[in-house]
Order: sequence, then structure tokens, then C-alpha cells
Amino acid sequence: MENHICILIWIIVLSGIMGGLINFFILFTSQIEKKNQWWLLLIKSISLGLGASIIVPLFLETISSNILEVIKTETFPEKNYFVIAGFCLLASIFSKRFIEDVFTRVMKAEKDAQEAKIKVNEFEDSKSEFDDDDIPMPSGIGLLKGVSDDIENTKKVIKAILQSQYTYRTLSGIARDSKLDKETVANILANLKAKGFAKNKQNKQGSYIWKIIVK
Repeated sequence: MENHICILIWIIVLSGIMGGLINFFILFTSQIEKKNQWWLLLIKSISLGLGASIIVPLFLETISSNILEVIKTETFPEKNYFVIAGFCLLASIFSKRFIEDVFTRVMKAEKDAQEAKIKVNEFEDSKSEFDDDDIPMPSGIGLLKGVSDDIENTKKVIKAILQSQYTYRTLSGIARDSKLDKETVANILANLKAKGFAKNKQNKQGSYIWKIIVK
């Protein structure tokens, strides 16, 4: 595995330098007015080439390519090293365009992830229960004393949440379906939360809603 990583590093570095040199000669030929500053152009070309080559693994990740992965039960295909070298060389030659393209892809992926997260939260909110008489629970609910040790009541509370059509439930809804008073339900939920079997959050009305964590 270590040998594989070392080979990839050498491929990335050498391809980056070679691509940068090719890019330098292309620019040197086309930009005649900059020939008196050839060394600046050379440094810029090699730097961009190395940068683009190093970014190649990130690009492969954005397109869900598994060409770099080593399967434990198999040997890494040697031809893949040549494919990676060619990819890094090509990225280095067109370094500026390639870096801009990868940046656009990464930003789009981050934006898509944020939008997906928002949609998940909106879906959970849409599946959460709302009612007018639900009183927001105090922020220190996890510190309440005198938590009931009644296993049957705890089962009723868990059943009221898990068998509901809602992902999150209000205190009033849980108390109604479990046929327990709110204080008993609040204590049980606090105990479940303290032990990592429940979590809560505030809905759009500012009320606390509860969800059971199935381990």
C-alpha cells in the first residue's frame, strides 16, 4: 500500500512538471512579447502544472471514479498508473482551465449537498406534529430529577413515537397517545435523551419535538 502511494505521488509530481514544461513551451511560442521574462513564465507554468496535477485525485472523487482504489483481494492494475499519468499530464498542460473546472465542480457539489440537507430538514419538519396547546419544554429538561423508572410507561412513550406517522412528535401528542400526563412523558423523554435513545429540536412554532433514536 505504501509503495502504491509513493508511485502515485511520483506520477503526480513528474506529470505536473512535464505538463508545466509543455505548457511553458506553448506559451513561450505564442507570447513573443514575454520572451525576455521566460523564467517567470517557466515558474508560473510549472507551478500551475503541479497544482493541476495534485488536484486530479479530487477531480476523480467528484466524478466518482475508483481508478485510484486498491482492492485488498486484488492487485492494483499496472495499466491504471499509465492512465493516471496521462490524466495528470493532460490536466497540467491545460492547468488553468482544469483548475477552474474543478473549482466549479466542487462548489456545485457543496451547493447540492447544502440543498439536499435543507430538503431533508424540510421533509422532517413536514412529518413533524404541530398543535396549538403544546407548551415549549424548558431548555434544562435533561437535568430534571425524579425520572420515572416505570418500564411500562417508557415503552408507551417509545411506542407512541415510533408508531406515529410523524418522524418527530410533540409532547402533547405523545402524552395523548400514550395516555400519560405531560410531566411523566417529559421526565421519560429526558431520561431517554440522557441515555442517547432520544433527541429533540424546536419546530417552526418554537415548540420542542421529539424523535426516538433506534440503535
